[in-house]
Amino acid sequence: MDVIIEISQSDDKQIQMVVQGAAKGMVYFRDINVFYAFIEKCAEFSGNHEGFVRTLTPIPEPFLDAFNDNAK
Repeated sequence: MDVIIEISQSDDKQIQMVVQGAAKGMVYFRDINVFYAFIEKCAEFSGNHEGFVRTLTPIPEPFLDAFNDNAK
């Protein structure tokens, strides 16, 4: 399954993340610190539930691998 993730920042420093794949959605973060905290929690969840995440969710391997690379 293909998943496309677009991340951009507006002039007022708001972060916008658009995810398109089996599900579609858009998330706004008020600033880079909130976005960073979100990514950190995703990595934590992914690490704590690795077996579940890798076998039962449609998150693409490169996205999960990016978290593993940052954890080293």
